[in-house]
Amino acid sequence: MKRWMLACLAMLTMLLLVASPAAAKPADNQGSGNSGAAKQCKKGNWVTLARTGDEDTAFVSEEECVSYGAQGGLIVDYVAPPLVVLTPCEEAAKANGYNPGLFARIEVGTGGYDTFTNTAGADLFCASDGGSTILSLDEGDLYIGGGGNDSIDEMNGGYFIGGGGNDSIEVLYGGTFVGHGGNDSVSVQAGGNFNGNDGNDSITFAYGGTYTSIELVNGEIT
Repeated sequence: MKRWMLACLAMLTMLLLVASPAAAKPADNQGSGNSGAAKQCKKGNWVTLARTGDEDTAFVSEEECVSYGAQGGLIVDYVAPPLVVLTPCEEAAKANGYNPGLFARIEVGTGGYDTFTNTAGADLFCASDGGSTILSLDEGDLYIGGGGNDSIDEMNGGYFIGGGGNDSIEVLYGGTFVGHGGNDSVSVQAGGNFNGNDGNDSITFAYGGTYTSIELVNGEIT
């Protein structure tokens, strides 16, 4: 009888041990200073990995990935950011050294003669071949002329790139006007810079600012 009871107790003990859950094993990439995560970076895998919370920025080297993982950082798969497709106007701004994303507003010509509207923020204007005009251009603005005649009544700042037509500014107080191709002109230059480039360019009355490649200034040939 005792032998049978001892056998039953032994069997019960074994069943309890089997049924008891094992202690949870921490993941290799958990815990500060754990080098398990760093192992993910080996064998060229680092190019497909990134930091948690910054998934669209991949590691730049295996060393950077290993260092981050070894300090307990959670390594995740790199997710490429969505492809940004620029419009022709934005491409033109980029070609002239501007970041299109910095403009608060973009206005593009319709093909006919357009009247653009300036706002308080940094504006990007792209004229079409039908010509265009704008009342004023201010600091931070970029005005890219088209094939027609483009004009500004009052330029206080910013950058005006003339197109192939005869482009003009009534009063130039500040900023830069770069002409191209046609016969470009400024009626009154009180400041800023006027670079005429090609064509027969002129300033009717100049009493401030700087100018280059201008054929006629204050009625006199330069």
